[in-house]
Amino acid sequence: MAEFNNGSLKGGFGFQDQGTRKTTNPDGTVSTVSYSALRTANFDGNGAHTGKGFVSIDGQEVGYSVTGTYKVNNDGTFSLDATQSYEDGRTSQPYKQFGVVIRGGNEILVIQTTDGKNQSGKYQSQTDY
Repeated sequence: MAEFNNGSLKGGFGFQDQGTRKTTNPDGTVSTVSYSALRTANFDGNGAHTGKGFVSIDGQEVGYSVTGTYKVNNDGTFSLDATQSYEDGRTSQPYKQFGVVIRGGNEILVIQTTDGKNQSGKYQSQTDY
C-alpha cells in the first residue's frame, strides 16, 4: 500500500464540484439551492492551498477565491479547511472537505463536510493526469 503525506499533493489542479447548499434569503428565510463551481487549485506540498474560479449559486454566477490548509494522511485520506471569498462582496464562507487521494496524487475525490452543504467533486492535476 502506498504511503501518502502533504507532499503527495503539489502543483496546479483543476477543481469541479456540484450539489446543493442552504442559503439565507434577504427576508431571513432559508432555502436549499443548486450549486456548482469550477476553479484552479494550488497545493504547495506543505499544507497550504489557494485557488480562484467561478461559482453558480442558484443560477447566479460570481467569481471567488479560496485560501486554506490541507492535510494528507498516511492512508491517502485528505482533509481541507478553507474560506471562500466572493468578488461581489457577499459574506465569505468557511468550509471543509474530506476526500481520498488517487492516481498517485494526480486526483482527489471529495465531499463537503460542512453543515448545510451537500456537494461532491474532484481535483485533477493540470499537468500529470
